[in-house]
Amino acid sequence: MIKNQWYVILESNEIKSGKPVGVTRMGEKMVAWRDSAGKAAVMSDLCPHRGGSAFNWRGQRRLHSVSISWL
Repeated sequence: MIKNQWYVILESNEIKSGKPVGVTRMGEKMVAWRDSAGKAAVMSDLCPHRGGSAFNWRGQRRLHSVSISWL
């Protein structure tokens, strides 16, 4: 994978509001979600605070950090 390039990782209809989607593409784990305005976003599946996974199941799909919950 070439950094800072555009790659198709999901189709828009695969990202539902309130339901983050964890994907692995070209060996990199990522998480995609829609914000409160419905705009799609993607980030590395890596919590910037502790280095663990940002995509945590905790009984329901949600982005979670040890110290902060995003969704």
